[in-house]
Amino acid sequence: MSKLLIYALHHPSSLRVYVGRSACGLMRPKRHGRAEHLKRWGHLPVGRWIRKLRMQGKEYEIVVLATCTDNNDLNETEMFYITYFRSIGMQLLNCTDGGDGSLNPSPETRAKMSAASKKRWPESAKKFSGLGRVPSLETREKIAAKKRGISRSLEVRQKISATRLQRGYKISAEMRVQIATKLKDRIFTADHREKLRFAQRRRQRPWLRINLLSKELP
Repeated sequence: MSKLLIYALHHPSSLRVYVGRSACGLMRPKRHGRAEHLKRWGHLPVGRWIRKLRMQGKEYEIVVLATCTDNNDLNETEMFYITYFRSIGMQLLNCTDGGDGSLNPSPETRAKMSAASKKRWPESAKKFSGLGRVPSLETREKIAAKKRGISRSLEVRQKISATRLQRGYKISAEMRVQIATKLKDRIFTADHREKLRFAQRRRQRPWLRINLLSKELP
């Protein structure tokens, strides 16, 4: 038997079915029921279904639907069986339309994913990170350490400015007041002030940087 195959996970007492693809024979469908696999992927519909079956003292069955010759055949056959089972009224546990995982979740699945994401990340965390994830203090310190001492060229700064203008990026009046208040109470050391003066001179006179670099050369 070819190791490239399309399989189905089902149970005679259930209308639910999962269509999967494997490049390693029956190892892939058997893997769904393993403890380490359920621990990582148990939040997906097929994982929840397997756990529910086992709570009822049942076990899913594996049916080989087709064997394939290559990856393209694997993609097309998987999409065919997913479409077929949906057309006859089976309740599919797949989150995609098949074909190498081309994600196209239904509106119901999208709503469930959104609800799960909101529970996982509070609104305050989403607002802070912008992506729904809050990096740890250690991670933030590593990011800051990498960015320290980086001097952006005039070309890079112009690109950043142009991108912000295109996106309509504007600092609100309230935010400007907050920034000004924080900067007003900030105390700069003598060394910091000297660095600021040097940076300002370098921006005004680009040749200064060239001269300094030429002195460092052997």
